[in-house]
Amino acid sequence: MLISSTINNIIVDIVHNTYRDELVNRADTITDVREFNRFYTKILGLLDKHILDSGYSLAEARIIFEISRTEHCTANQLCSLLDMDRSYMSRIISKLEKRGLILRSASNSDGRSIEIRLSDSGIGLYQQLSERSNGQVEKMLQTLHDADCEKVIAAMNTVKKYLTIAAADLRIRPYEEADIEYVIDRQLSLYETERHFTSEIWKKYITQGVLSFVNTFRSEKDCMFILECNGKRAGCVAIKNTKKNAAQLRYFFWSLN
Repeated sequence: MLISSTINNIIVDIVHNTYRDELVNRADTITDVREFNRFYTKILGLLDKHILDSGYSLAEARIIFEISRTEHCTANQLCSLLDMDRSYMSRIISKLEKRGLILRSASNSDGRSIEIRLSDSGIGLYQQLSERSNGQVEKMLQTLHDADCEKVIAAMNTVKKYLTIAAADLRIRPYEEADIEYVIDRQLSLYETERHFTSEIWKKYITQGVLSFVNTFRSEKDCMFILECNGKRAGCVAIKNTKKNAAQLRYFFWSLN
């Protein structure tokens, strides 16, 4: 009994000490992140100054940047990309339209949707803002050697990778009919990239395989789930019952990039 009690006390002490160390480490991590945020916010302030000097707000400049790089752009897409309120977005879009910087027109694929694109004047402003931003970054990095710049980029990619995962809104849901084309396209793309399989026979095999899976799908024995990251499809996994007490894992892929 004494031995058992002693062991229990040792285990409790280990757990408490481990938990306490984790709390200390996590507190240090939080402090480091907040310190980095303050540092980088100051850097951003210096970079954004040139944009603000152009006569356009940072929000307006960000919208112009996103319109320039988004095919078939809509106000809803911009709200999602920039995490902006719809009414605020609407006011900025109207302002940019009145200044002749953007054009709005009905979508060719969906007449209910209004697409936004830059006018010739808008393209000129975008190029001006882009040159200002590029010049500011170039000036900031000019004292660094190429090797140091590569380290900065590698560090930025690492931060982006892990904070994207940490802040991701992940959801796993059953597949829908609209997901079938996505699964086929991703399978073809993955095999082309990793195995260099590009023949028409292979493409037909993959396409027919996915369609066959769906057409013979039995909810009591089969399953296929779609991973969503921040509202966008980011992966898939499927299981197919092939015979009694046996199943195959299929179409397993994911990417949070």
